[in-house]
Amino acid sequence: MIKFFIFLLVIISIIISGVLSATPEAECNKQSNKDCQSCLNISGCAYCKTSKECFPVPTTGISDRCKTSDLQAVTCFGK
Repeated sequence: MIKFFIFLLVIISIIISGVLSATPEAECNKQSNKDCQSCLNISGCAYCKTSKECFPVPTTGISDRCKTSDLQAVTCFGK
């Protein structure tokens, strides 16, 4: 019985660590091809209006993934 309990704890720990270690890139990418607000609801994500791509906010302030005029980083505006 104790071995089963330990086994169960190990499995639960593995599952929890996998969920908590999701990268910001992966979390943002899940929101691609959705609307801007879905993307920006994830902390640290930016949205490109033309490609509908959701990705981590560029740390340099400049993104080669999206033209500056199409980049949404804090709030969704325009169409």
